[in-house]
Amino acid sequence: MTEVPIAQTILEQAKAGTLANLVGERFGRLDGAEFDAAVAACVDLHNAGQIDFVGLVHEPAFKVLHSSYFFFAQHVFVAAIPALSTSLDAMLTCVDALVAQAGQDQMAGQPLGPLGAWLRADQARALELVTKAEAGEQPAMNHYFHGLVAAADIARARQAAETFDDQRRLAAVSALGEIAHDPEGTAFSFDLFSRLHEAHRSNDHLHAALVSACVSLVGHNPSAAESARALCAVLVEEAGPQTIYCCARVIWRQKHVRTDADLTEILLPPLLRVAPEHKGTIREIDAALSTLMRAGKQKLVIDFVTKLLSAPDCALALEEFQMFSNALEKSEHLPATLVAWLRSAAPALCSGAVSLHGGDDLAGQIVSLPSEAVAMPANEQAFVCRKAVAYFFFQPVTAASILVSFLRSCDAEAREEITGLLFMPLLQNYGGGPRDYLEGLDDKDPAHAAVVEALAENRRYMEGLTKGDDIRELAPSEHQRLVAHMRQRDEATQTFKAAREQSVLRHFVKNSTILYGRSSLNYFGGAGGRRAVETELQPHSVSMELPRMLVVDPLGLEYLLWRFRNEELEA
Repeated sequence: MTEVPIAQTILEQAKAGTLANLVGERFGRLDGAEFDAAVAACVDLHNAGQIDFVGLVHEPAFKVLHSSYFFFAQHVFVAAIPALSTSLDAMLTCVDALVAQAGQDQMAGQPLGPLGAWLRADQARALELVTKAEAGEQPAMNHYFHGLVAAADIARARQAAETFDDQRRLAAVSALGEIAHDPEGTAFSFDLFSRLHEAHRSNDHLHAALVSACVSLVGHNPSAAESARALCAVLVEEAGPQTIYCCARVIWRQKHVRTDADLTEILLPPLLRVAPEHKGTIREIDAALSTLMRAGKQKLVIDFVTKLLSAPDCALALEEFQMFSNALEKSEHLPATLVAWLRSAAPALCSGAVSLHGGDDLAGQIVSLPSEAVAMPANEQAFVCRKAVAYFFFQPVTAASILVSFLRSCDAEAREEITGLLFMPLLQNYGGGPRDYLEGLDDKDPAHAAVVEALAENRRYMEGLTKGDDIRELAPSEHQRLVAHMRQRDEATQTFKAAREQSVLRHFVKNSTILYGRSSLNYFGGAGGRRAVETELQPHSVSMELPRMLVVDPLGLEYLLWRFRNEELEA
């Protein structure tokens, strides 16, 4: 069977009005030589005037692409833009449409890099863009920065920075940071930046552009580092939302910042003032923190996060800093950080410690803390253990292992209280994972004697529970059992629906409901005709041990955990 040439397929789909689907659902998924061939065919047909590839982004079929298919299509455009032949306005409106349709996604700005390459390929394009932008024409004004960088005209950029008082001033300042300078030109640009700051002390957007330009210029001329530090220190004194965003962005995007400890310590403190509703800035901060962690500045970053999340009015959670969390999980500082965060009693830090130690087992993972991490006065050891019980209560193996770590090196004063915590509330509520973990401790373990004592106390407690006869009057009625069953069923249904909505596969696979049977039969077409594929259903289950007191005395249990969580360390 002869395969249809890719160019012919593109032409047929363009004529039928379905080229957007072809680009998004098929071309964007290709890789290697196949992807390059598809992109080259689109470029060749466009440049030959047979299709309007640049105008495709304005067609209704493209605008209604599902988000996943849109980003596949964007991938094709990113590869094609530098080689396309079209007018300046057509290219700019194409890029603007791609960025707008991407919305708030971090990949939204991907087409801007290829636009810069397209402008640099022909200086006439860059000069045309700059001229139109300076005349106040759109969409050129939106891309004045890219035009100045492509033109590499330092004098024109400096003049624009002093002349304009709108977005073009910001674009000119940012462009000066990207255009290579010689040492003399660098000093001249820093003098310009200082004058702009003096003249516009309350302009947050300008301050952000100046910070970015200062840091970027150091990349071209390292001898300007001292000037950059001095000006950045002034610019971030009253950093607003834009400057905070810029500080985070340059930390993770500019490699030389991570090797300049003084500059890092200037740019990092303003991030403490980030507003919780500024999610884009928080993502930038997360990227900056993980980058600094990889650069060996782990202690500096951990101290920053500790200070950020321990603020009295903190409305942030560690889950919002996922990249930092992943880096911390692999760090040698994790045990000390766990203890420090529990000792701080800050709810966001204590909850963050829990999220770092989830693991695959619902009962939690075993945590072994080194002796230096638990070395503290007896009252503080008991305090940290109560916090561990309160916050890791539904991960009882983790809670028990933290207590055991303290029992290995605590004195007699703390030993009695920590042993009591092992019995009540952990062993009193759980008869599975925690007990198995404790019973499996080696006889030579320094905590073994205290663990044996807690296990013995728990056995006496369990024997006492089984001595009495059943009290029939306390048994739930048939109606009460039915109501409880209906509630559990409704909760399970809602949980299943929520999990399905969050699945990354829900847009790529079809959902089918099987009413009976133990397998499903699907038919697939191909060159050899339709073929049947049978899928056998397999059982999948998960179990979690519920605390006994959650049934017997839920209010008492909740009060105990609330008291432990809200307790403050006495001075």
